[in-house]
Amino acid sequence: MRNLENVEKVFKLIDAVVNMEIADPSYKKLMNLASKEGYKKIYAKSKEFNFFQSVDYPLFVYEALGGLKDQAIPLAAACTLLHMSADMLDDIADGDLPSSWDGIDKNKIILVANDLLAFVAQKCIVLLLDVAPEYQLMSLSMLFSNGVHKMSVGQLHDMDLKLTDPPKVDFIINNVIRRKTGGQHEVFAVAGAILAGASNEKIALISKFSENIGIAGQLINDFQDIWQKEISPDLMTAKATVPILLAYNDLKDKNEFLLLLEELRLDYTGVIQTVKELIQETNSLEKTSVLIEEHKKLSFECLENAVGIDKIEIFKPVYDLFSKFERELKVLSYS
Repeated sequence: MRNLENVEKVFKLIDAVVNMEIADPSYKKLMNLASKEGYKKIYAKSKEFNFFQSVDYPLFVYEALGGLKDQAIPLAAACTLLHMSADMLDDIADGDLPSSWDGIDKNKIILVANDLLAFVAQKCIVLLLDVAPEYQLMSLSMLFSNGVHKMSVGQLHDMDLKLTDPPKVDFIINNVIRRKTGGQHEVFAVAGAILAGASNEKIALISKFSENIGIAGQLINDFQDIWQKEISPDLMTAKATVPILLAYNDLKDKNEFLLLLEELRLDYTGVIQTVKELIQETNSLEKTSVLIEEHKKLSFECLENAVGIDKIEIFKPVYDLFSKFERELKVLSYS
């Protein structure tokens, strides 16, 4: 499978850079552990979905705009290091680190997560000097810098999303998801466009494509958190994600819903069915689906305008992912 080959090439390069550039044995050991855990997660996701955004978006875009895919492997590695860094910091905040990190000081893990992006990713970008002029590499560095800032602001607001102080749906989409998830996808895809030497017009279209596909993807993730996970972290923490907030806004007895969410922490299996039935009685399912479709449609229109209809086949795994979700949604709608 082509996507798994991409993952293998990306992590082979990451490991080579870590082992070449990091001299301290103790620090190298931690970096190698981070790479190993990142590889396991990304390989599994890529195998399941035939796609992983940090690996494949830069390669797909670069190839669609006329580049040779393998030339962009260092760029895909840099994008993947950005993803790994953000993912590790999320896991630390959520207390959800893999067991392989047990016994290691959290502050050391934070150092590793930061250095994956600040040091190793930049070393990967420098490897592109054989492919692109220096001014393009400067543009890539600025893209990463601005992207990380955008994601950080989104994460800041994401931490405050509670049903006890519910925000507006538009606020979640534009100030949280567009920045945090949309911003990350934007870095991955626009990086491929910059490396390919795309025009400003095409870069703007790729930016709009990736930002909106990121929003649609996050809305799907939030939806799946409720309906497909064995235990929903978002319901357990009464987090104001879009589908949960849409349900909450439609409910007549909001206090009853909040009390049920509190009970979830004590008796999840005894309460979850009641919570799901309340959500299903609202228009949350339909409204979330409409939002996903709006952002998906805009995204794919921008992509087709940027790369041309003849290159869309390169992005087939992305289209397939959304088709899979639409089938799952129909099943739930009829249940």
